[in-house]
Amino acid sequence: MTQGLPAAATSARADTSPHRDVVRSAVGVLKAVGHPLRFRIVELLTRQSRLSVTELCSVLKTRQPIISQQLSILRRHEVVKGFRDGNRVLYSLQHDCVGEIVRLLKSNHEQWGIESGELRQ
Repeated sequence: MTQGLPAAATSARADTSPHRDVVRSAVGVLKAVGHPLRFRIVELLTRQSRLSVTELCSVLKTRQPIISQQLSILRRHEVVKGFRDGNRVLYSLQHDCVGEIVRLLKSNHEQWGIESGELRQ
């Protein structure tokens, strides 16, 4: 046992299994989607499989630099991917399961006492 730490904390810290990497990755995805604007971007990409920054700006009524910054965070956490279509970049979800998570959260918001308007912001 390491001084000052319970045995469980010591063993968790020493855990080098692949499971730890999976958990870290999942937490990163959830944090990335946890921002209201990024949540809405994922929600839109769930409904429309491919959108450009211009289209996202128009629907979300948000300036391009802000959308680009949020997409950068989503790309870093492998939530979205971008690909060229002529002179523009289209974005889509990298994994459908992230869209499923967003759908589940929206459909079950009443169970957690969340006002429906909070998820639409």
